[in-house]
Amino acid sequence: MGKREELFYEPPGPLSEKEAVRILHMFHEKSEPGCGLHWHERVEVYYVISGGVRLYSGSGETWLYPGDVAVVPGFLPHQGRDFLPKSEHYVLQVAPEFLQGEEAGLQRLFTQGGSLPLLIRQDGALMAILDHLLQEQQKKAPGWRTAIRGDMLRAFSHIYRVWPRRPQAGGKKSGFTTVQAVLFYIAGHFTEKEAVTLQALSRHFGLSVPYLCRLFRAYTGLTVNGYIQEVRLARGAALLRDGAAVSEAARAAGIEDSNYFARLFRQHTGYSPGEWKRVVETGLSGPLDPESCVGIP
Repeated sequence: MGKREELFYEPPGPLSEKEAVRILHMFHEKSEPGCGLHWHERVEVYYVISGGVRLYSGSGETWLYPGDVAVVPGFLPHQGRDFLPKSEHYVLQVAPEFLQGEEAGLQRLFTQGGSLPLLIRQDGALMAILDHLLQEQQKKAPGWRTAIRGDMLRAFSHIYRVWPRRPQAGGKKSGFTTVQAVLFYIAGHFTEKEAVTLQALSRHFGLSVPYLCRLFRAYTGLTVNGYIQEVRLARGAALLRDGAAVSEAARAAGIEDSNYFARLFRQHTGYSPGEWKRVVETGLSGPLDPESCVGIP
């Protein structure tokens, strides 16, 4: 019997307001294995240009070939397990809040998980949207970031329209589904101090505080407060990278005391906020730099 593969949680990286869509460009010259089985809040869109990618979700797997698109909803365990020689593909990542304000069914489809990725094979209209998005990213003409956001929303809208509707499952929520809901709620409320206390979360989800804490740690490996701190620091790091002052980054991350924010930041990264800004400006990869985890698509 083979060794059971360990699932790990990948904490959120700093997607800034300027970087609503993170684009990872992957090449594999030879046939090789991929990353470990992991999960996170971000929605990922795989778009294969050449070769092939074997995408595994824990509930099944499929090969993706040129022109194929697979959407990994937020919170779904997955991995790019194998790659054919001369493979090229893109991974487009967006945070759950990217879709806030869109219709409820669309948000559920892409941000609240499921048992399998959404697979769309060689859909000409979808390929045209994604090709235009990638061209905007490469050319960087004036307004390119806005164009990319628009193309990403068009892609989600197109997939939502062509994907077959399924009735919502009833019954009691599983532990993992509950943790998904907690993570999604925190992603939209982490700047509201009173909304994400343990007592507030337990009331909102109808759970006792001890049970909520045990459940959350069992599935993420983190405490609830530890996770909220990770999210706030990642948000602050994104703003620092975009040039915000320390006090502005701290407030926007939900931490009013900039000195406390600076202490947490140093504990987490080994850098003061000012030192980390200089590291980013010199092009080096810091602990909260999204490019430091490019090897884990």
